[in-house]
Amino acid sequence: MAKPSLKPPFDVLETEMIKTFLAGHNQWRPDLSYPESHSDMQGGVRALIKRFDIQARPIPLDWREIEDRGNEEGKVASDETQ
Repeated sequence: MAKPSLKPPFDVLETEMIKTFLAGHNQWRPDLSYPESHSDMQGGVRALIKRFDIQARPIPLDWREIEDRGNEEGKVASDETQ
């Protein structure tokens, strides 16, 4: 199932964060291509914290603010709650 893309500049940020996460994971666990457990993800998360200004938002962004869903007619009711 196709997932919606993110609107600029979030699309580039998403790509950079994935690359950074995987690079950090590979430093943490060079024997694994992808994380297999919670502890395996620590290297990736730590890389994100080092590279990006990570802060918890008091009110999270609504997905509708950052997703590019194109034509909204194909939207299902469950999309409204996510």
